Amino acid sequence: MVPAHLEEICMGYGDGGRYHNVGLSRRDLLPATRKQLATLYRLTRRDHSAIGLNRGQASERIDQAIAAKEEKKVRRNAGGFERLYEVVLRQAAQAATDAGRDWLARHPKKLFDVAEADALTPCHGVVGTAFLRKPPKSNPFMQWFAEQHPEAKGDVLVIDHQFRDRWERDLHVACQAAAMKILKRQGVQGLRLFVREEPGENSRIQV
Repeated sequence: MVPAHLEEICMGYGDGGRYHNVGLSRRDLLPATRKQLATLYRLTRRDHSAIGLNRGQASERIDQAIAAKEEKKVRRNAGGFERLYEVVLRQAAQAATDAGRDWLARHPKKLFDVAEADALTPCHGVVGTAFLRKPPKSNPFMQWFAEQHPEAKGDVLVIDHQFRDRWERDLHVACQAAAMKILKRQGVQGLRLFVREEPGENSRIQV
């Protein structure tokens, strides 16, 4: 059955001014499919379901959204943003390493050892960790990061600094805070620093 709002589209004038059903030869005039609407939402982050688009209009908007996305990517590349972000990420990692060295220089005294698989690792502070939560996916930096590092899943932005495997909570705080400062200075907004102690590790501490 043809929907009521399409009856006019699916009828044609014949001799004597009478209507004759000409069928659905214009399938592009049918309502947009769920797949088209889902694609539009993924590309634009806008809900088009209430607009009343037909299939032809939805297809045209999808093409426009894809073209706009590609144009934005070209502009970003042409402006050197990809190279900039590579440099910024390296600078953030270096800043984190420098901050870690400074923290250890200011805390030279070993407080206890942490028992690992077959060794005791000296620890200079409370056991714990700190990490940066990724900014929203709409952030240009995160769009670049997702393209360049598809293997980096989850919500944590990994900063590849020298002290990632250390046990000290405050050392990690110093490293992550230094990295975040560099990233924010270059326009990467929406980062959040989280700190977590590891009370369960007390059983592995050797005084």
